[in-house]
Amino acid sequence: MVEKLVIIKKEGKKALEVSERLYRVYYKGLGYKLAEADDAQVVDDNDQVPDGDKGDQEPALDELTKAEIISKLKEGGVEHNPRDTKEVLLKLLEGE
Repeated sequence: MVEKLVIIKKEGKKALEVSERLYRVYYKGLGYKLAEADDAQVVDDNDQVPDGDKGDQEPALDELTKAEIISKLKEGGVEHNPRDTKEVLLKLLEGE
């Protein structure tokens, strides 16, 4: 038997997709309510609602690691000192 999945939501929390039985037994007691299909929005890990499907997005510059920044600088042929701080390397990457 396949359990029916429902979307539930609690004020200030992300929408969850759980089985109907799990909702009735556990989440209902925690204050979760069944969400209307129109109310449910996909939320990414940063708790931001996406504007639309833009495919494979690159991470924001401040989310890159120092190694990723250095790699991008090498790809672009930008002269840099690998010992510089992440902030200095970011400025180089941004073209400042």
